[in-house]
Amino acid sequence: MVSDATQSGWQVAIHSFSPRANQEVLTAYAQALNGASNKGLRLRLEHTGVITDAEVQEMARLGSLKPGKYADLVILSGNPLTTAVEQIPDIKVLMTMVAGQPGYCTADQHAICIGATP
Repeated sequence: MVSDATQSGWQVAIHSFSPRANQEVLTAYAQALNGASNKGLRLRLEHTGVITDAEVQEMARLGSLKPGKYADLVILSGNPLTTAVEQIPDIKVLMTMVAGQPGYCTADQHAICIGATP
């Protein structure tokens, strides 16, 4: 579907909020790009949640995540999908970023939060 849309000249932006959905979107984007640059197509993942380190690296490889692009994100101390239900309230917000700029940051994460307010 992504390949058909891009071949017809459509820009594609997909919302995904689980590791499996993220991987399916990234795979479809890689197939649509077929080794070409994402610059002209501007394929985007929007409102993405619960991403893995590997998915961040794949987004960067595909050109969907790179310096100069805005990002709104939250970094948590644990994965709510794999944390025991009774421990979910113990998950802490380590950092927030709005429009590509650090917002909130816990004191012990300052190394990744330059410019954020504790």
